[in-house]
Amino acid sequence: MNWLPDHSAGVPIYKQIAEHYESLIVKGELLPGSRLLTERNLAIQLGVNRSTIKSAYNELKASGLITSIKGSGTIVSEYSWEIDPPKLINWNRFKGVAFNPTAVINRRIREVSRTPGMIDFANGGISKSLYPVEELQRLLQNIELTANLEYSDVKGDLEFRKTLSDHLKKQYEVSADTQEILVTSGAQQAFTLITQCLLNPGDSVAVECPSYAYSLKCFAVAGVKMVRLSVDEEGMRPEEIIELYKRHRIRMVLTHPTFQNPTGTTLSLHRRKKLLEICSELKIPIVEINFMNPLVHNDCDPPSPSLLALDANKELVIHIESLSDTVAPGMRIGWVIGSKSIIERLSEVKHEIDLGTSAISQHIASQYISSSWANNVRRYTAELTKRKQLMNRTLTEELSNEFDWSTPGGGGTIWGKLRKTCNELELLESCIKEGVMVVPGSIYGADKGYVRLSYAHCHENEIVEGIMRFKRALSV
Repeated sequence: MNWLPDHSAGVPIYKQIAEHYESLIVKGELLPGSRLLTERNLAIQLGVNRSTIKSAYNELKASGLITSIKGSGTIVSEYSWEIDPPKLINWNRFKGVAFNPTAVINRRIREVSRTPGMIDFANGGISKSLYPVEELQRLLQNIELTANLEYSDVKGDLEFRKTLSDHLKKQYEVSADTQEILVTSGAQQAFTLITQCLLNPGDSVAVECPSYAYSLKCFAVAGVKMVRLSVDEEGMRPEEIIELYKRHRIRMVLTHPTFQNPTGTTLSLHRRKKLLEICSELKIPIVEINFMNPLVHNDCDPPSPSLLALDANKELVIHIESLSDTVAPGMRIGWVIGSKSIIERLSEVKHEIDLGTSAISQHIASQYISSSWANNVRRYTAELTKRKQLMNRTLTEELSNEFDWSTPGGGGTIWGKLRKTCNELELLESCIKEGVMVVPGSIYGADKGYVRLSYAHCHENEIVEGIMRFKRALSV
């Protein structure tokens, strides 16, 4: 280490040391799990008292950036759970880059995802071969451009919102007025709007562990702390919310109750009602992620009603949907359903961001939902069912002694745990070398050893070969 504290800077030495290590960690120069020097050795190296190093380390521990493990010393934190983001960001120095312990793995997955010959079990989206290209092409050719080149209503084109209102009633028996619907530029924008509108820096939100929502950085950048809600085979455990409220005064609960990403679990009807009961009593809003609900496999029963459908007063649940998993991700169309007051607040912020979602995309989406959506979903689910069954059989034949997994009733991924623990980055590199991509569980906040395998994005003829490559990677 060439860096030394500046004794003439007028800043306490322990703070300079803490800020230096904060910078190294946030920039990714010190990786999660990296072991730090002992207090004594670092004091000698920097020419300061041991008590100064102790104070610096205590400050880093308080922010959640480092932790002490008995027998291992002091290491860089490997998870973002219960980390207070405002302490992780010096906006002048880091330009809003929040601590991301999985940045290296995420970056590596992006780097090699398009490598020729790579079998992609990492991408959870529908494969390109299933996109409704001909139907969308027909709708594009028939579009009347003049009316769709203007800005649309910031809440969304009225005709599209009427289509969505009819669609929700028909598919889910949910009644939603057009004033209770906000069209967004994909689901990611919905999360950003909710974070910016309804939460403040220092607030805590309860998030399922593991969860797709853990991988989103909009919370950390906004200074919002994520606290974990356990997930078992019936989904999240609502009773934990009471304790989390006492400890953290949580302001919101995020849940993906149907075919949860990444576990594939579905929240039981009893737990859905219990969740609504507890959150109603504590006056905590629920954000319901509903991407996978339509993708029920042909060999499984339909899931329980959505939380939105069960919310009798229509005041507790903020419901997010998207066309990314049921049409194509390039559509960039999502929507939020909530009370009129919530939709008004979200609309005001959306107006400042983009003045409204593309009118052309909304027009195509409206026509598609009215004419082809249901048939296309049946086609998707039939193919996903076949792919799931094939992956399940192949895992049983090849990896039943090394890998434990659950079989989902819908969606496009399998979640499992390796019986032998290993370094996630080393596992990823081994998989890349064998020509197959998987997602280590830490991306979703899970403990080490968990892996998500997607059968949605690859072709059926790649599944068996992909599992064989995965098996070879595990044997290294």
